[in-house]
Amino acid sequence: MTTRLTFDNEWRATVTDDPLRIAPRFTSDSVDVGQYADAKERERFLADTFGSQEWLWDNPDVLRFDPAGRKLVGVELQLP
Repeated sequence: MTTRLTFDNEWRATVTDDPLRIAPRFTSDSVDVGQYADAKERERFLADTFGSQEWLWDNPDVLRFDPAGRKLVGVELQLP
């Protein structure tokens, strides 16, 4: 089953029926979905993937992708 989502009439996403392999974690200011459990593993995860990341004095959402398959493998959503 495939579902297509549209946000604000411009942003689109396609969702497959593949389940999340990782349980989301809540931190003090974000929701994290990634294959790491501590700071050292997170550094390795960031080195092995590509995508957006935090910039100096800015806390945007972070999306990380697998370089081989180009699939989304991690996300960090900032809470307001």
